[in-house]
Amino acid sequence: MNFYADTVICKYHDDYEYESLTIDTTQSPFAESKLPFQIVDIFISQTSKIFFTVYQQMARIASQELKNAKYRPCYSSMIIARKNPDGTYTFLKGKRLTEANIISVECEESLEPGHYVAIIDIDWSNSIVDRKYVFSTYTEM
Repeated sequence: MNFYADTVICKYHDDYEYESLTIDTTQSPFAESKLPFQIVDIFISQTSKIFFTVYQQMARIASQELKNAKYRPCYSSMIIARKNPDGTYTFLKGKRLTEANIISVECEESLEPGHYVAIIDIDWSNSIVDRKYVFSTYTEM
């Protein structure tokens, strides 16, 4: 552990499935959006336990690519909400972190089938790398 600033312990389940999406906020449709955050639609077809995660570039990797420039992950937040039939949203869980490259949100209860959203806000104001991140889900099958 002498060479790493961070350690991540992963959760593993035999009956879970991992999916991820790389989001580049400088490309369409995000670049044209007037919103300071991104919304990812999530459709759940069966009752499931789900872990939601946002990954920014790791400082160790960014520093190598930037020839040892001082990189720090940007402040970020994620909100998970259920979209109701009337168009309103019901807040389920959220988290805000400073200078951490990973945000993980776990809903304690299994989510019922329906339409959900992840609202992801990353403050890119001090970013010296590409404005990309990965959004992932780890879900019961």
